[in-house]
Amino acid sequence: MKSISIEHVILFYQKIVEETGGSYGIKDQSLIESALNRVFATFDGEDLYPNDLDKIAAITFG
Repeated sequence: MKSISIEHVILFYQKIVEETGGSYGIKDQSLIESALNRVFATFDGEDLYPNDLDKIAAITFG
């Protein structure tokens, strides 16, 4: 799976705010980075999110 960069997430966020309204501002960028990196977690050598759909769901939830 190709990873999503923090820059892409911020760009998506800006576009959503432009389209739907709201205010700009990121309170804690490290939380975004944590959500993006969560999908690469493993346990006992096995991916916790084994397929792309699981990874997308984990990122979206985060």
